[in-house]
Amino acid sequence: MKLHSHDDKTKTLLAGVLAAWSFAIACPAGAADNLSNGQPKVKLIIGGHVAKAVLFADDGKTSRTMIVDNGAATTRFNFLAEAPVTEDFAFGAQLEFEQSTNNSGSVTLHEGNGDNSRANASLTKRVAEVTMTDRRFGKIWLGHGSTATDAIVESDLSGTAVSGNYADSAVIGTAFVFFNDQTKSWDGPAVGDVVVSLNGSLDDRIRYDTPTIGGFFASASFTSGGPGEAALRYADKIGSFELAAAIGYANLSGINTTVDDRVVGSASILHESGLNLSISAGRQNHKDAARDDGKSIYGKVGYIAKLFGVGPTAFGLDYGVYDDYGQNNDEAKIYSFGVVQHFEEIGSQLYLLGKAYELDRTDTSFDDIRLLMVGARVVF
Repeated sequence: MKLHSHDDKTKTLLAGVLAAWSFAIACPAGAADNLSNGQPKVKLIIGGHVAKAVLFADDGKTSRTMIVDNGAATTRFNFLAEAPVTEDFAFGAQLEFEQSTNNSGSVTLHEGNGDNSRANASLTKRVAEVTMTDRRFGKIWLGHGSTATDAIVESDLSGTAVSGNYADSAVIGTAFVFFNDQTKSWDGPAVGDVVVSLNGSLDDRIRYDTPTIGGFFASASFTSGGPGEAALRYADKIGSFELAAAIGYANLSGINTTVDDRVVGSASILHESGLNLSISAGRQNHKDAARDDGKSIYGKVGYIAKLFGVGPTAFGLDYGVYDDYGQNNDEAKIYSFGVVQHFEEIGSQLYLLGKAYELDRTDTSFDDIRLLMVGARVVF
């Protein structure tokens, strides 16, 4: 496993933690019990998952079959520390790393076969933060982690998100370029330029979450460089329905050269019969006065069946429209279906995804991009 040469401190820390973990697993119980950091009240949880898939894609001119890391659930592992001080107050910390070889959001179709170990082949940091949680006053997050609007488009109770069948639509095939049928060349935009999720991000920030009251809690974050974000989320069960919803605002003007701010929301409802519906919508204000606001709307209908004893089987069918993100008068569309077989006792999944991207641009004709992905995620 190759690490970035400039990240010597991370290598040293990670090597030490992994060595201690390996020793604890290999040693008899009595020997492992002797391992201690001198803080008996601190609990360390180690976990992660590996998510791999076979991806076939066609852009109208060329097609390829690739072995990829699923961009909807990239391979990662993490260390989570819990350090209670009193019944009401606790410290916490998290380190999460990603090792995503051939990420499905980075591979290409028209650039030959150079995707082996492409993009994030090295171990990279996802999360490095400390937390302070008070039962009465809420939670503070400090360090590299989720901003207030991270995953704001992903209120989704369908059970199919791990396949890529969810509102963060372009995580599979992000770098695929539309083929221009008029010029007979790949001079179109990439999928990720015209299908935009409006999610927040992982960044160096300070964030505050209120306590949950009646199913609601609010978040606010400030990121290095100036962006401020705020969000309100809701989750509850009412009778035979489970509900989830979120709405958020992000001011990106301090660090983004083209975007001023964003407003986005999402909601999902699941009936005990297994029927479910998820929607999201957003607007992005561009700095250029000549640019129209980007607008998007997404919807999915799903069904969770009990076909096998190992766990539920989830089905989802979605559709999204993304206007004016690449340039004025652009209209990009996505269609996809997903099937996910859950294995409840081990928390793992098998999945199938079919997806199509379309782009309508004035006086231009782009071929559609279609893909099919089959894969598995194993959780540990």
